[in-house]
Amino acid sequence: MVERWALPTIKKVKGIQIKSITDLLRRCFEVASCEICCDPRTKEEQLNPTTDMYQCNTCHRTYHWICLLDLGCYTDAQRDGIIANDDWACPACSHLTPAQKKERNGFSEQELIEVTWAPTWEPEELLNEWKSLKRRVSEYESQVQSPKDTSYDNLER
Repeated sequence: MVERWALPTIKKVKGIQIKSITDLLRRCFEVASCEICCDPRTKEEQLNPTTDMYQCNTCHRTYHWICLLDLGCYTDAQRDGIIANDDWACPACSHLTPAQKKERNGFSEQELIEVTWAPTWEPEELLNEWKSLKRRVSEYESQVQSPKDTSYDNLER
């Protein structure tokens, strides 16, 4: 899943062929990551996980309450009113007119796409082009433990 703006970059990658592109509705992803900190996990799990993340009814982006507080967008005193508001708009959308909100809502519904391509693995030549990829592959391989017993002589029925 990627945002539509990234598609031209994906198409430039050598050695892959895009097999399909499917539109996804952003509002269907309630467990999205926070737009501010990019963390999908709750930050108040021990307190009240149902009110930790807020989804904007205009752009359908998700925000942690703590992140909104840290930016100074809201105060703790405003939280109950926001929880009761079924039509909450994030700081980026709250100042928009109803017509602008409708336009942004339509845009956000066309923003996410699912892209599948072949091959589905990283081609070997990319390891030399992308140093960070080569490093991460090495890190992963160093953490993966090989099976302790690879023989088939101890199988039981």
